[in-house]
Amino acid sequence: MRFRVFSVVLFAVALVVLRLQVADDMGIPYAKALGLGLADGFIRDCSIWVFLLGASLLLGAVSGTAAWPWAACFAAFLWVAALANALYFRFFSSRLDWWVVRLHWDDLVRVKGSAATLGVSWQVVASMVLVIAALAALFVRPGTAARAAPPAPGRPRRRMAVLAIDLMILSAAVQTEPILWRANRLNSVPLADQIVQVWFNEWLGLDRHEFMNVKQDRRRALKESLPGALSGAAGGQASVLAAFRDWHDPSRKAGAGGAGLAESRDPPDEAAGGAQGAGENEIDSPGAVPPPVEGRAAHAAVSGETGLVRRSPSIPAVENTRTPVDPAWPLVADLAFDPASTAALRARLGLPPEGPLNVLVLFLETFRSLELTHPDLAPQVVPRVRSILNRRSVQFTQVYSSALTAGQTVRGQFSTLCGTFPNIGGAAVYIAHPGLRVRCLQALFKDNGYQTIWLNGFARSYHNKFLFESLHGMETFFDMEHFRSRGVTKWIGSWGLGDRAVLEETVKTLEVAAAAGRPFFAHIITLSTHHPHSVIPEGPVPARIAKAAAKHADYLGYVSRLKYADEAVGNFFTRFFASPLSKNTVVFVVGDHSITTVPHVRLTDVQRREMAFRVPFGIVTAGLREPVRIDYPIHQADIAPIIAAVAGVSGRVTWIGRPAFSGEGTPWLYEDGGAISYRTASRLCLTPVGGREVRCVATPPGADPLLDPKLDEVPEDPAETAFFSDVIRANRDVIMFNKIMPP
Repeated sequence: MRFRVFSVVLFAVALVVLRLQVADDMGIPYAKALGLGLADGFIRDCSIWVFLLGASLLLGAVSGTAAWPWAACFAAFLWVAALANALYFRFFSSRLDWWVVRLHWDDLVRVKGSAATLGVSWQVVASMVLVIAALAALFVRPGTAARAAPPAPGRPRRRMAVLAIDLMILSAAVQTEPILWRANRLNSVPLADQIVQVWFNEWLGLDRHEFMNVKQDRRRALKESLPGALSGAAGGQASVLAAFRDWHDPSRKAGAGGAGLAESRDPPDEAAGGAQGAGENEIDSPGAVPPPVEGRAAHAAVSGETGLVRRSPSIPAVENTRTPVDPAWPLVADLAFDPASTAALRARLGLPPEGPLNVLVLFLETFRSLELTHPDLAPQVVPRVRSILNRRSVQFTQVYSSALTAGQTVRGQFSTLCGTFPNIGGAAVYIAHPGLRVRCLQALFKDNGYQTIWLNGFARSYHNKFLFESLHGMETFFDMEHFRSRGVTKWIGSWGLGDRAVLEETVKTLEVAAAAGRPFFAHIITLSTHHPHSVIPEGPVPARIAKAAAKHADYLGYVSRLKYADEAVGNFFTRFFASPLSKNTVVFVVGDHSITTVPHVRLTDVQRREMAFRVPFGIVTAGLREPVRIDYPIHQADIAPIIAAVAGVSGRVTWIGRPAFSGEGTPWLYEDGGAISYRTASRLCLTPVGGREVRCVATPPGADPLLDPKLDEVPEDPAETAFFSDVIRANRDVIMFNKIMPP
């Protein structure tokens, strides 16, 4: 018996150790984490373990079998669930909700490399050792073989059943004690929640707040949405999104027009880039990569400017009309652009002022803004992409993505192509809602007489891409089988054919498409920077970074993949600019989503949050007269209207994004476990880990929270926060009930 008691204790300790991994990934010292929900999490782990022990004893008593094999099965399930949640949080910085498990079960084989990489930590290894020791103590006792003897009949079985029920009641009582009421109110979900309990609550249709009757606003809101969902109209939630679409930051001055635009001269030599100031932050290794410099100086260092940034009125607002179609469906509108505005915009981009254009959207997989904007990292890690965006594009320097949950790529593509949010807090639309009635660029261009072409170096069926894209206007698909038939066979990483050869073959494929006599709209995504990241020969890590980041193996792998992608994209543009295709083609370069991989450069909490949501975006043409940098914040949802504005295509849309050449983009919104974050033109607001109050900093024109380590705090506007929370909820509901546009 003492070995079995020892086993029970060992397993409880294994769960506790695994939870420490989450605290480490949140960057919170253990002592502070205890007050932010970690202690409550320990209690919940032990409580559910006691409950499962009681269930094991009850099953043994009822069935007449030994209880310990049942306990071993429950223990294995509980530990695997806790491990999966810890690894998921380490990558996505959010908990492993049940819908993720249900919809992404088939991805288990594909992500084994990422899981193996993320699982190398002392907490995971120690927890695994403790679990093995617990199982050994459970079944193996000195001097005997492992046995599972059934309990004696009669009174001992009744005593076992009574003990089982007592344990289960005790566990339930602990869950209702006031000590855990605070945990139910914490936004620090990963520290306080027990993932198996969360799955059970979600399976029953309850979220973690509702389970203890602490907060039931989500249930009430869903109940209020049902009548509209069952009716033929869009309902109030679509009206909330329409109001958000038309919302503008009150602090924005009327008639700002081109505010936020900045001319950009040629950058300095790549070898000399980044030698400018080191700023306030320290770094891990003296003499290594300096931290980001502040604000405008940082922009100047990256773009090659040495003085004040000069404003440029050279890209005027693009005049457009959005005509509502039906008051019952407020998101549906007919969008049209003024031909004179489109002609002026095209002239500025060095494109033919009239007629159709070929359009290519080049998604860069897991490509974030930090390495592109940091004055020292950028010239070392991505010199060619940096040079292309700085010298040959209209570049938006503060672009936000809301894709930081499972299915990140298809979330980022959905936002970019369909002009709206990617079901924040819910399942990815491509995967769970492929039949969603929404108007995306593919359908808009198809209706305007374009060929629509999808290219990818992996399988077209992955994550429902073929199904969703086919239902939303995509006609022609070229996946890895197409590229293999043209001699592209080398894989880089685990997620598809190497980018270099795929992108070179893409130019040839699009040249053939252009010769068919119809303009094309196409999009392709690179793949070699997909997690897991390891150092590859094709992507040599710069010596300075290798030395400075020697203790950051994950980051070195990421840098190696970025180096390879930089060469691949650079070679693509070399071929593109030399091709006749470039005379009538515009390329929109955009990161599909960011990543939370921590660099060796020290960042503030605000900068780390920014890093996880910021992506590059630039409009690249061969005939651009002079580069332009636009430094006010926009969202990926704005990219679809921007593309439509440049192409001059008109038609029916359901977008909340706006053609953001006018000085203001769509606010960035994100929510995780009830903790909301958002960015408007004038402020960035975040909910601190474990807190309930939103904290905001001012972001005056030219300020960049990714590069500025010190920004002035400003009061939260509770009404604004409440409105944005309603918008996130409305986004989920219109997708869930398919109420964006009529059948």
